[in-house]
Amino acid sequence: MLLGPVFQTEMVSNGRRGRYFLLRVLFATGLLLCLWGCYEGASGYAAGGQLSINQAARLASGFFVAFAWLTLLMAMVITPAIAAGAIATERERRTIEYLFATDLSNAEIVLSKLCGKLLLVGKLLLVALPVLAIFRLLGGIPGNLLVVYFAGLASTVTLLTVGSMCVSVWSPRARDAIIRVYLLEAVVFIVPGILNVWLAGLRMAGGGWWTGSLTNAIGAVLDFAVRINPLWVMGAQISGGGGLGVGTGNAAVWQMVGWHLGLSVLLAAIAIMAVRRVHLRSISASDKTDRKGWGWELPRFRPHLGERPMLWKELFARTAATKLGFLGRVCIAILLIVVIGISVFVYVMLVDRRFGGSRNLGEEYLGLTSTVTAMLGVGITILMGLRAAGLVTYEKERDCWLSLLSTPLSGAEIISAKAMGNLYAFRWMLAPIALVWFLQLTLSPLFVIAIPLHLLALGITGLFATAVGLAYSMKFETSLKSIGATMGTLFFVGGGYLLCCCTPMMVASGGGDDIFQLAMILCIPFLQAVPGLVVLVGDFGNDEPWMVIDFVLGMAAYGVATGVILSILINRFEEFAGRSGIPESGLQPHGPPPTIHPPQPTATPQ
Repeated sequence: MLLGPVFQTEMVSNGRRGRYFLLRVLFATGLLLCLWGCYEGASGYAAGGQLSINQAARLASGFFVAFAWLTLLMAMVITPAIAAGAIATERERRTIEYLFATDLSNAEIVLSKLCGKLLLVGKLLLVALPVLAIFRLLGGIPGNLLVVYFAGLASTVTLLTVGSMCVSVWSPRARDAIIRVYLLEAVVFIVPGILNVWLAGLRMAGGGWWTGSLTNAIGAVLDFAVRINPLWVMGAQISGGGGLGVGTGNAAVWQMVGWHLGLSVLLAAIAIMAVRRVHLRSISASDKTDRKGWGWELPRFRPHLGERPMLWKELFARTAATKLGFLGRVCIAILLIVVIGISVFVYVMLVDRRFGGSRNLGEEYLGLTSTVTAMLGVGITILMGLRAAGLVTYEKERDCWLSLLSTPLSGAEIISAKAMGNLYAFRWMLAPIALVWFLQLTLSPLFVIAIPLHLLALGITGLFATAVGLAYSMKFETSLKSIGATMGTLFFVGGGYLLCCCTPMMVASGGGDDIFQLAMILCIPFLQAVPGLVVLVGDFGNDEPWMVIDFVLGMAAYGVATGVILSILINRFEEFAGRSGIPESGLQPHGPPPTIHPPQPTATPQ
């Protein structure tokens, strides 16, 4: 029986977890706020506050576009966090051996967990149907458009769930599995869009026979990537063709659904065949083979242990490193090649245009610099939060936390070492950003003023993500709970509030600039992109003073929040960790030292 005891256990355990109920409530609340904002905005333009039939239909169409994008993005963000730890968590807790010791086959284990995760994500998406049914009564949303959209959404969720399960089979930890899946999502769903823009520029630039061969080869790969990309296909379906048209792009959506289902079956078969073999090979491999890996390790600087062992462990120990594996390293290599390649290509094109009379190359290249800085900065911030969310829970799950608490290390030493180690782990990801900044400097020497501000924004937001991840990692017992809470917090605080709260308010108030400027204070992509724009375009804030004010207020807000979270973790560490306090001197016990009495001489008999 494929859906046997493992599936029943998944259903019972998922039904008892309060975080999934909270997630459904938050999702439904966000959709209701979006609905309210669209209705208030349309009512404000209606004569006498009454909507005509055409206005009601246009209102329903506009809400469906916002609803479709919000639901699709939420599914792409939440699904990996729910499904990527299905097998990795069992391996991390060393409970997968008990499953292998039973009569359950590989198919029963994998498919039962897969169906459990699919039902969990499906119940979350079904929360949106009652909200959509309210606006469906107003008309303006074709019935076949709803069928096609939800078919594409279901196939996307299925592919993401199966792909996350497949990645989870090869991941020793849930934290590593989730990071690998998000990197894979960036390569499959975001990189093709960037390459399409670059390919169009390459074709416009012309060139020799090698340029045509290169564009044809890349174009063939991008064509397949676009066919399975829900962001492109669903975007053309729900908002392309000048609005919501009946049957617009239906063939492309059904073709995408077919590719998704075919890939899902293939990935599920791979996971079923490999789940037992991969685990047995990992536990039987020697320690030397495990360290050697694929031979892709970057050089490591390891000084002597010194007087701060906890800091040394977080900075230089192999056990503290994030295991990206072959897939994660390939994804990072592709991202770096794409970013560096496009940056150098655009730079060469602009420099060649200098002989054609281009006046300000620095401002033309600034758009690419700001985009790359914001995209990579946001990615680094998210990865920092994900890694920090498993720093403590991983030691709890590996039964190392009690050993750490039995040492004389104080809470300040442990928390500060983990925070600094998390920042140090992402030092290599600054290389592509530094290259883009160097190219910008050659065109605009004034950009040197913006570099410290960019580093400040990246450092403060990264430290905030680290503090949030550490706080949840101290609170929860498992990495999945901590990672889910961290992702939700960073998504909402770092810019998700614009979709859930601020956008409906701007629509309801007519889209005033004051609300928009106020809403951008905590938006992390804006804060990481604005320094260069202010320095080179805004004339140090004289033309756009609100950008400077928002940047200063945003940095201050994130800095204060980071300081408060870290100070609470340090000052209340003994309470959160559940151990009695230790004195500052380390090994000295509480209270006065015991009094030692010398032995009394005994009288000898005469």
